[in-house]
Amino acid sequence: MTLLETQGLTKHYAAGRGFGRAHVVRALSDVSLTLDARETLAVVGESGCGKSTLARCVTGLVEATSGALLIAGEPARDLLRRDPMGFRRSIQMVFQDPYSSVNPRRRVADTVADGLRLHKIVPRARRRDRVLELLGQVGLSAEHLGRYPHELSGGQRQRVAIARALAVNPSIIVCDEPVSALDVSVQAQVMNLLADVQRERGVAYLFISHDLALVQHIAHRIAVMYLGQIVETGATAAFRRHLAHPYSRSLFAAAPRIGKPREKPVSLLEGDVPSPLDPPSGCPFHTRCPHAEPRCVAEMPDLRPVHDRLVRCHRAEELWDHGVPSAASGPVPVFAP
Repeated sequence: MTLLETQGLTKHYAAGRGFGRAHVVRALSDVSLTLDARETLAVVGESGCGKSTLARCVTGLVEATSGALLIAGEPARDLLRRDPMGFRRSIQMVFQDPYSSVNPRRRVADTVADGLRLHKIVPRARRRDRVLELLGQVGLSAEHLGRYPHELSGGQRQRVAIARALAVNPSIIVCDEPVSALDVSVQAQVMNLLADVQRERGVAYLFISHDLALVQHIAHRIAVMYLGQIVETGATAAFRRHLAHPYSRSLFAAAPRIGKPREKPVSLLEGDVPSPLDPPSGCPFHTRCPHAEPRCVAEMPDLRPVHDRLVRCHRAEELWDHGVPSAASGPVPVFAP
């Protein structure tokens, strides 16, 4: 069952005026994705490619400029108009920074209980017991109930944020780089916790990350973003075998590799990411692509099926036939499968 679907989702921000004309930041352009029940879809890409904007659009924190967002087949705009609290219950978000996403003036018990109170999920008399259950699910105990965020470690704060998200029984949780601000050992604990929650509750994750080694071990599917667009998407197992888009190859080639030497030299990206204020014509990657041709400069490629995935590249079949293997790294897994 498809829980979340975006159809041509686009988000532009006004950036003021300069030299007599208005400027627009094209944060997202024609993004189409699906997320099924019990699935983890990882969205990866360089900083500034639009990953966090996508997260905020699908959670309703910002309104898309155009395109459609469907929750369990129903347009999100209709759901927000008809049942805004139902929309909030169905999709929750865990933010990147546990130091700023948890209110420093509220105790842990109050932070986790807010969703129970606002959505009237349990009676007031049972609220404390339910908070204790939620804390137990994320590896915390009754001794944390009365603590303030400054009395917790970073990993404990992120566990509180996860418990807060789970309190309203969502079917979808958007994780915006939830472990990037944590130590590596704590990252493993939080990722294993998220995996356990998915197995027990059937939650679907839209997982925003720039950690390519991590997403290869926790995601069922991967979507690669560049300058606000999806350039390649497919099953994680397929990504391990072969990378189709030139950007995907360079992106994964730049990831650190542990205990596995590179079989052949790979071309890393050169130059800077173009500004979303003034993106290139045609394919936005043509200014950095070693395989660009005149058509790439003039014509925007569609996101279309190529073998076992979707690819936004005019030369995808030709480059595929050259048999370039995946440059994805292969470190020893430290996260739950």
